[in-house]
Amino acid sequence: MSTTDIQIREAFVQSCKHCGIDTNTLTVEVQAKVLTVKGMVATGQLRHKLWGLLEKVDSRVTEIISEVRVMPTIGEPDHTQATTAMVSPKQPQQSDL
Repeated sequence: MSTTDIQIREAFVQSCKHCGIDTNTLTVEVQAKVLTVKGMVATGQLRHKLWGLLEKVDSRVTEIISEVRVMPTIGEPDHTQATTAMVSPKQPQQSDL
């Protein structure tokens, strides 16, 4: 991991913690300016916050891969199918068009 990759990762992890996202349940990796986030968050609201952070990620990131699930609560059906996305932060999203 390059110095830039380390800086990107540390800044993203700190942003997650600042927003109340438990990074102990996530794997955050940066390699060659590609940010990969995998794991689980406690609620859909936290996953939404995570997406918000991904939309504002460091401009040096060239690609984002997100495979984050919402943890099922006890007694509820398992709706933990991961949402996988590959996003280039420099290109407009469908909602921007």
